[in-house]
Amino acid sequence: MKQVIFAIALLAMASLTGCLTDDDSSVDDNTDTINDSTSDTTEDTKDDEQIEPVGENNLTSLEKRINDLELEVDQLKKSLAEVQENLDNKLNNDGTVNSIPLARIDYPETNTALTCIDDSIELIGTGYDSDGIVWSYEWASDIDGVLSEKANVSISALTTGNHTITFRTQDDNGAWSEAGNINIEFKNNICASLSMMTEKDGSGKWTITIVKANPAISLDKIEWFFNDDDLLIASGLISELTSENYNDEGDNGMLSSGDKFYLKAGEGVLSDYSSSINGHSFELKYVPTGESLGYRITLAS
Repeated sequence: MKQVIFAIALLAMASLTGCLTDDDSSVDDNTDTINDSTSDTTEDTKDDEQIEPVGENNLTSLEKRINDLELEVDQLKKSLAEVQENLDNKLNNDGTVNSIPLARIDYPETNTALTCIDDSIELIGTGYDSDGIVWSYEWASDIDGVLSEKANVSISALTTGNHTITFRTQDDNGAWSEAGNINIEFKNNICASLSMMTEKDGSGKWTITIVKANPAISLDKIEWFFNDDDLLIASGLISELTSENYNDEGDNGMLSSGDKFYLKAGEGVLSDYSSSINGHSFELKYVPTGESLGYRITLAS
C-alpha cells in the first residue's frame, strides 16, 4: 500500500514539473515576442527621429517659389492680352482679316549726320493701307522718344548722339505697321557764323573786329589763341581779358558784332613777347566742344 501511494506522489510531481516547464517555455516565448515588438518600436522611433521638421529656410524657399509662379502667371496674362489685341487688330468689323498698313521713309534715304546745333532735317514718310485708310503716323527716336505724329516733320537740336529714327503708320482698325528706320547722328556743335577783320595802326597795335557773329555766345565759353605758325604764344578766356585787350561792344557779356580785340607785342597779354607779331595768327574756340568759331585769321600787313 505504501508503495502505491509513493508511486502516485511521484507521478504527481512529474506532472507538476512538466507544467512548470511548459509555463517557463511560454514565458520565454512571450518575452521574445515582447523583445521583438520593443525592437521594432525602437527602430520605428529611430526612423521618426531622422525626419527633419519643416524649418524657416524651407518656408522661405516655398514663399519665393510662390512669388516666382505669380510673376510667371502675370507675364502669361500680359502675353495673352497682347495676342488678343494683335488678333483684334487683324480683324475687321465684319470678321474678315484686316491687312496691316505699310510705312515707308522717303527722306532721308540713307544714314546721315547733323553737325551744328541750328541745323535741321526734314523727315518725310508715306503710309498705305490696302483695305482701309491710314489713320495716324509716328516718328520716334530711341533716345528722345516720339518726335512727331505727322507724316512730314522738320527736326533739330535733338540729344547729342546716334539716333535710330523709326517711322510707322496706323490704320483705321488700330493696327500698326512694321516700323521703318534710319540712323541720324546729332553732334550739336555751335558752328557759329563768324567773320573778323584786322587792322594795324602806326604803333604796331593790331585791332581785330568782329564783323558778324551768329549766334551770340557768352564770353566765358569762348577761348582765344595767339599762335606763331603752330606754336602757341598766348591764350585764355575772353571773359578774363581787360579793356586793354578787349572791348565788349554794348557790354552785353556776349561775343557779338562790333566787339574788338587789341594785340601788340610787349603789351597786355603779349607783354612777355617782344618780337614782331606780323604774320602770326588769331583764332577763337567754343570751350564746351573745342570747335573753332569762324576761321583762324593771319595778322598780315
